[in-house]
Amino acid sequence: MKKLFLLMAGVFVIASAFTISNITWKIKKDYIISFESPDASGVFTSLSGKIIFDPNNLKQSGFDVKIPVESIDTDNFLKNRHAKSNKWFDAEKYPYITYKSTEVLKTKSGYMVRGILTIRNVSKPVTIPFGFTKTGKSGTFEGFFTVNRMDYQIGKAGDIEDKINVKVTVPVTR
Repeated sequence: MKKLFLLMAGVFVIASAFTISNITWKIKKDYIISFESPDASGVFTSLSGKIIFDPNNLKQSGFDVKIPVESIDTDNFLKNRHAKSNKWFDAEKYPYITYKSTEVLKTKSGYMVRGILTIRNVSKPVTIPFGFTKTGKSGTFEGFFTVNRMDYQIGKAGDIEDKINVKVTVPVTR
C-alpha cells in the first residue's frame, strides 16, 4: 500500500510539472475600441469580459468579451442616438456586441484569434490578428480588423460605407 501511495505521489509530482498554465488577465480601464470608415467613426467606451492568454499555451488561451451598444460615442449626440436606434445597432433589443474565441494561434508577426462576433443577434466567424506586449504583470493587446456592417444587418445598403475598420487596444494586468 505504501509503495502504491509513493508511486501515485510521484506520478502527481511529475504531472504537475507539466500542468497547463492559465494566465487570466484583468481588463484595465484605459482601453480603446475605435471604429472608422469614410462616413462614420467613433469609439465604444465600455468593455468587459474574460481574457485568458499564455503565449506558451495557446490551446488554453481564449477571449470572451462584450461591449454595451449604449457605450457608443461618435462625438455627436444626434449620431449617437441614431446609432443606438433600431435602424442601426438597436441597443434596446440587442444591448451587447460579443466576441467569443474558438482558437488562438501564433503567426509570423504576432497572433490571431478566431472566434464568433455577434452583433444584433447575428453571429459570424471573425479572425482578428493581434499583438501582445508584456511588461511585468501587465500587458497590452492590440488588434485591427474589418467588419462588413451589412453582414450584421446594421443600417441599409448604400447609407454609408459597408466596410468598417475596427482597432482595439486593451491594456491588462494580472
